Amino acid sequence: SATLDYLDNNEWLLQYNNILYGIFPVKFKSDKNKVISIDIKANDFFEYDAYTFLKK
Repeated sequence: SATLDYLDNNEWLLQYNNILYGIFPVKFKSDKNKVISIDIKANDFFEYDAYTFLKK
């Protein structure tokens, strides 16, 4: 699991409960002030590519 803390400029800090997964800034992608997706990353040692989650 992980937590998101708001930074600034619509940017959030993703902090995994297991520090080995990493800490990354993330932004929600939006259209007309509605969230459409987010790209979630983990440490390259575990997973090189980011995962994109789409809101339905």
